[in-house]
Amino acid sequence: GGIYSHTLFADEFTTLTSCTITGNAANNANGGGVYNWLGSTNIQHCTITNNFSATNKGSGVSSSGNGLTQTQISDTIIGDPQKGSDIGLISGIINSFAFSGSNLIGIADLEIDNAPMPNTTPLLLAPLRHYGGPTLTMIPLPGSPALDIATDSIRVSDQRGNPIVTTADIGAAEYQGESDLQLATPFIWAVDHDGDGKPFGVEFALGTDPFLSDPGDPANLALSFDTEDHPVLRFGYNSAAVGTAIWILERSPNFAEGTWTELSRNDNPRQASSIPDPVDPTAPRQFYRFRAELVE
Repeated sequence: GGIYSHTLFADEFTTLTSCTITGNAANNANGGGVYNWLGSTNIQHCTITNNFSATNKGSGVSSSGNGLTQTQISDTIIGDPQKGSDIGLISGIINSFAFSGSNLIGIADLEIDNAPMPNTTPLLLAPLRHYGGPTLTMIPLPGSPALDIATDSIRVSDQRGNPIVTTADIGAAEYQGESDLQLATPFIWAVDHDGDGKPFGVEFALGTDPFLSDPGDPANLALSFDTEDHPVLRFGYNSAAVGTAIWILERSPNFAEGTWTELSRNDNPRQASSIPDPVDPTAPRQFYRFRAELVE
C-alpha cells in the first residue's frame, strides 16, 4: 500500500503528521493506505482517502501484530473506500486501535469495538492538486464535515504550512476561506455537488449554495410570464456572488454551437445593472443559456 510500518521494539514508533495518503493499493494484502505490523504507529491530522485493499480489511488503515501493537488515530479523515472497510483489524491476532480528538472514519471492521461512529456524510474534499505549499493536498470545501471540528487540536499549521483558522479542521489541510475556494474552483467548476442541476461554477458565480440543493433560490436563472403571457427571463443579483465572476446571458435560434449571441454581460454581479429584455417576440423559437466565468 502507501505506507508499511514495522517497528519491533517498545521504544520505536512511526508518526505521520499532516499527511495526505491517497490512491494507493494493497492488491494482495491489507492496509491500502497504511499498514501497521508489529509496532506502534501514530496518525495525526492526516487525510487518507481513495485507497484500496484486496482483502477487504482496512482499505485506509490496517493494524495487526502482537500485544505491543497499537495504531493511534487522532483528528484524521479515513474514508471513501474503493472496497471493504476503511479501518481493518486482522482477526485472530491481539492488537489495538486507539482513537483521540475528532475523526471522520467511514466503515470500521466489527472487531474494532472502540471505533468512532461511522461517517456517512460526504467528505467534500477538493481533488488532489497543488493548493499552495510544497506538496499536493485535498483541501476541505465549504460544507465539509471536517471544518472546525478538531476542538482539542494543538497544531498551529497544516500540511501546506498555512495557519489554523479559528478552530482546527480534521485532516491534513486547513481551509483558509475564499482564497482556498478560488484555488479549488478550476478543478470543481463543472461538478454538481448538491444534485440540483446547477454545476459548482454557476452556483459559485451566482452566490447560491453549491453544497445545498436550492433550485428555488431567487438568484437562479428562471423563466416566468408577465400578465400578458409574455415570457420573461430573470435572475437575481446577489451580494453573496463572487466579485471576480462574470455573468453572460446568450441566445440562439437552434441551440447549435456558433449561433449564440451575447445579450448581456455583467462584470460585477454583486451590483445590479440594467439588462435589455432578452425575449425576441418575432422569433419562432429561442434558446437561452447562462454562463459564468472568472476574471483572469
